Amino acid sequence: MNHENNNLKHARRASKSPGSQSSAVAHEDSTASPAQVRTVTVNAAGQEEEMSGNNINPIPELGMPAPYTTSATSPASSASTSPQLAPMRDAAHDIQQCIAGGLAFDGPQIAECFSHAPNHPPVTAMSLAELDISRIINNPKLRQDVNFDRELHFRPNLEGSKGKEKLRQAEEYWKALEGEFYMYAYVQQELSKANTPESQAYWYTMRAETEKRLPSIFHAIREILITLVPDYDQDVVKNRLDAELLMQEIKNGVCDLVDLASWMGRILKHHCAPMRDHLVDRMEGEIKRGAYEGKCDVLVHGIRQLLAILEMMKLDVANHQIRHLRTCLVADAVNYQRRFYAYRIDNNRFDVTRSRLWLDCEIAQLTTDDETPTHLEALTSALLRGMLFYDTTTMYPQTFHLDTDRLRSLRVEMHTKVYQEVCRDILFEAASSCSPPADELIRAAALLRTNASAIAGPSGKFDDRVEHIAAEIMRMVLRMEGDKVQYDPFLLQFVENRLQLELQPGSVLFEKYALGLFEQLLPRLQANVARYIDCDPVQLQSLMLSAAPPAPAQPFGFGAVLAPPPASRSADPLDDILRRFTHIIVLHWQIWHDLVYTGTPDEDQGSSSYGGCRTPPSGPGSPTMPMAEAVYAPGRRFLPIGVTIRDVPTGLPTPAASPSLEAQAKASHEQGDISEQNPFDRPQAA
Repeated sequence: MNHENNNLKHARRASKSPGSQSSAVAHEDSTASPAQVRTVTVNAAGQEEEMSGNNINPIPELGMPAPYTTSATSPASSASTSPQLAPMRDAAHDIQQCIAGGLAFDGPQIAECFSHAPNHPPVTAMSLAELDISRIINNPKLRQDVNFDRELHFRPNLEGSKGKEKLRQAEEYWKALEGEFYMYAYVQQELSKANTPESQAYWYTMRAETEKRLPSIFHAIREILITLVPDYDQDVVKNRLDAELLMQEIKNGVCDLVDLASWMGRILKHHCAPMRDHLVDRMEGEIKRGAYEGKCDVLVHGIRQLLAILEMMKLDVANHQIRHLRTCLVADAVNYQRRFYAYRIDNNRFDVTRSRLWLDCEIAQLTTDDETPTHLEALTSALLRGMLFYDTTTMYPQTFHLDTDRLRSLRVEMHTKVYQEVCRDILFEAASSCSPPADELIRAAALLRTNASAIAGPSGKFDDRVEHIAAEIMRMVLRMEGDKVQYDPFLLQFVENRLQLELQPGSVLFEKYALGLFEQLLPRLQANVARYIDCDPVQLQSLMLSAAPPAPAQPFGFGAVLAPPPASRSADPLDDILRRFTHIIVLHWQIWHDLVYTGTPDEDQGSSSYGGCRTPPSGPGSPTMPMAEAVYAPGRRFLPIGVTIRDVPTGLPTPAASPSLEAQAKASHEQGDISEQNPFDRPQAA
């Protein structure tokens, strides 16, 4: 009996009623010896009939446990022995045994996954909630990042140890779902053959224990699809993907997965991008083939493709919305961040004490009898100094937390330039004994700069690659000496010792070249910041971000094309660092200057009232908080045309509210005042 190939055929067949030819329960003759159990049944006429072992339906030979155990020695008689002598086994253990013995190839592994894998699918409406437009426009980190990346977009994050763990759990989940589908079909088949109330109760228990993941995946598909279809299709989706109704159909063996796959394919093609059509066709074909051929693995693979398509559709919608709103998000960046962090500061959820102290210390360090720096000049100097000389935990205050990744990248690039100079000095020191020609030494230093950076890698870990850099320096020195020997242990040991000593922040050579880079960058950086401080975020982005290369023109005829000349690039390697630093500092100052550093929002300093975005007045424990909302054109649910910010209630009590105000608030609440709306409701179409 090939249960694996026919399981879903049985699941789709209407359940049969238990055997009606024999209405009485089988019993055993207590006078028979244990080795000679005599089984007797009562037929419909009330007459007792003795049944031999050959007349009893055996348990399927799939290595699966009997529904209940018996004291009889003959396995054939176990199907009709008295339940009083056959206590029921643990259903979870029996399910594992059924899956392990019934699935031909990796049954034991699937059985293990069925017991321990997560009960919820890898992709759910909750896991995709961060792609909702309301979450996107209220994400401070994303609102900051969009200023620095014209091509910012969402993608699945499966990198690192967490990504590997997600993939492992997903694989276990899909294997467990394959075992669950097998058990639904197997239990349905056994229920159709059950001829006693006790055996029926046992298989009903087995089916209840099997129902672990299928309802949740139906629910996940439904909830994700509702967020992707327009309003006029939502009722259809809710009714067609009713998880409770689908589970009842599966339990009764009447669920038509073929028709469900066809409907799903039609609705996905109607709402997804045309580039996804071939994936929808493949998904639909897999589900249909799995249902027709009774192959659980093929069916699960089709459902897995369905969830992948829904995730891609959700990503497509979110990325399209970001592209459409990019200019609005950039233009409103300062306004949103100022209002968001003003609320957090007023409610003691963001500590600015250390940030103020950080800037005050730099002002005190730079102040002389003849000159006192401005707050903006001191901030520029403090940030550059911390990036070069301090470790990653103290190089900047908490107010720069939105720019952490960009600042760490700049720190790696600046330290790489310092380490390159350190390696060059050690090369000159090691080659001093052979006195090579100056031009040859300069060429070797230029080559070492490139090779040492390649050895250190993108992370700039020069101190972790000391042995390899030392071997490269030794090879260059021996080549300049004209020695045919390619290895000198004494020279190698000398270079390694020098590198280990100097490739550390705080060493003599590091401090020397870091200070030189600081003095080279600071005046240019301060001049750039002063030049662009009055630019709004949109202008700043267009000036600071290099334009994307234009698409190559398509030639006509024999290929004569009038193409614009390539954009000129600066020969100064520090220009890129200066440009990125300038963008970060100018935007940071426009957001934080009077919230943290100056404390004087009315001070007339160019950008102090940029865009009219002054800090809204609010006292400690403010009962409202700023919330961004998308603005839609009439009848358009997925394509917002703008973003607005309004204050929504937080649920915190209003400070020092008088009884009269409380009475007014209560009356407004009873009349359904708009201020009592849920602040996390998704915006509705206009």
